[in-house]
Amino acid sequence: MSKFGKIVSALAIVLVSMLTLVSCGGDDEGYNFEEDWANHNVELPDDHIFEVISLDKANEKINNGETFILFYGTSDSQYAGMAADGIQKMQDQAEYLGFDGTVYYINITDYNSMSGREEVREKLNIPDMDTLNDVNSITLVCCLYVDGNLEFGTYDGSLDDELELFGRENNEGYIVFEALAQYLFVDLKELGVL
Repeated sequence: MSKFGKIVSALAIVLVSMLTLVSCGGDDEGYNFEEDWANHNVELPDDHIFEVISLDKANEKINNGETFILFYGTSDSQYAGMAADGIQKMQDQAEYLGFDGTVYYINITDYNSMSGREEVREKLNIPDMDTLNDVNSITLVCCLYVDGNLEFGTYDGSLDDELELFGRENNEGYIVFEALAQYLFVDLKELGVL
């Protein structure tokens, strides 16, 4: 092979390697949302509503004054089944209600320490220090940001009046994800919020 051919081959290999790293890396390098939750019997279509985002990227969206829906959770807990149930129900309801938007997801498995929990609380602008233990929730948590401001979150200690809309009071403290989906995917859209 000529010297020119070797250079072109080397450049092609470098280019393919870079494209592979970029396409596989995502915002949470090494984390595969679909595989993680498939291990907990969540069945997601290829065009599901969830997009993995890093904590720093979520903080950037908040600081940029964006409006978005964010879920955070982990499959690495004794209550992973409840989180999996929530993810499945949100996807199913999105399909049923015709929601074609994006729901961002942060994998918080690596934030189990007190300093990690504090980092999550600070970067997501969760105001109540009493909820620090719940910030790294054992279940799935939803936060709605409107123009970068936290409108509500399903973490304990958030706006209890709003959470009553989603069955928390009547469902042993757990969110009824079908009601939450109706609010996020239909009601807020009709109000022009999303």
